[in-house]
This record gives sequence, C-alpha cells and structure tokens, in this order.
Amino acid sequence: MPGRSNVARLVQVGTSLYAFLANILDQPHGNPLQVHGRRLANLVGYCARMKALCWQGWPEQATTAAQGAGTPAPGSP
Repeated sequence: MPGRSNVARLVQVGTSLYAFLANILDQPHGNPLQVHGRRLANLVGYCARMKALCWQGWPEQATTAAQGAGTPAPGSP
C-alpha cells in the first residue's frame, strides 16, 4: 500500500489531469481537439467519474454562493 505522501501525489495528479481534460472536453465552443477527445470513451468516462466525485452539487453550491455574495444567481434577471 502506498504511503500517505504517495496517495496525496496520486490525488494531485488525478485532479490535475481532470482539470486539463475538462478544459478541453467541456468548453462551450468546439474545436478539433475537443471533437477527437469526446470520441475517446476512456477520457469521457474519466472526466464523468472525476466530476461526480469532486464536484457533487456544483450548480447548487455556485448558485448559493452567488446569492450569498449579493450577486444574481445564474439565469436570474
């Protein structure tokens, strides 16, 4: 079993990889790299798993934080 510092490194690498891939696969405007990446089931699945693991409830949290800061929630007039 890896030591605690090795586990921390694995988590850091995993979340860094997710951040890199999400910026390619989840951006609102398309490009050839995004089109290719979305065809790779392993990358799409990895991003879906990491998003579910790390960002549970993200839209609700973002809306709540924005409302608490006096900023209109997304979609508000």
